[in-house]
Amino acid sequence: MRLPMTGIKSTSVILGDVDAMRKEPFAAFCGRDAWGCHLELYPRPDGSLYICGCGGSDEVDNDRMREGGDCYDPDSIAADPARVAAARQSLADMSSIGRLDVPAVEQACMRPSTPDGLPVMGRVPGAPNAFVTAGHNCWGILWAPISGKAMSELILTGESSLNLSRFEPGRFGTLAVGEKRPREEMTSPSGSSAENPKRRE
Repeated sequence: MRLPMTGIKSTSVILGDVDAMRKEPFAAFCGRDAWGCHLELYPRPDGSLYICGCGGSDEVDNDRMREGGDCYDPDSIAADPARVAAARQSLADMSSIGRLDVPAVEQACMRPSTPDGLPVMGRVPGAPNAFVTAGHNCWGILWAPISGKAMSELILTGESSLNLSRFEPGRFGTLAVGEKRPREEMTSPSGSSAENPKRRE
């Protein structure tokens, strides 16, 4: 079975020792602004500040991640300088922290995403003893405990205490790798219409 999984390359930055974060650490989640950012700010115990939501994420298809593609080598997954600059401008508009020196770290990550933005969890169709859990996008760490519980139950007992029907690996049918399911067909795990989470740049 081929899962229609793509990568989303997103820029993030880390500001070094920020005194204000030591005195009054806070997290912030911002709406989209004039710089094309929707910053998320996460203070860390060492006084540094992790910033993502820089906007302008790059959707990377499988060919680009295979050998010979521009995203095959992990060292090539680098921050977009334009998005770093935009993030600094965005932060400067809301806080004097944004007017600090160049970030200590400029980086990018590759987030695994499915066409409908929901993870894939369950039995692999046609392979009774094969299971898969993948495609959690930027929420992999957050979803890890409940995903592990659900999948371990499914593997050990044949069923999960959680309803995994929205995450069935076979839900894409014959959808080709890289093809997107029409927006009107996308639903949240609760069954209500929802914006595709993969669009969170």
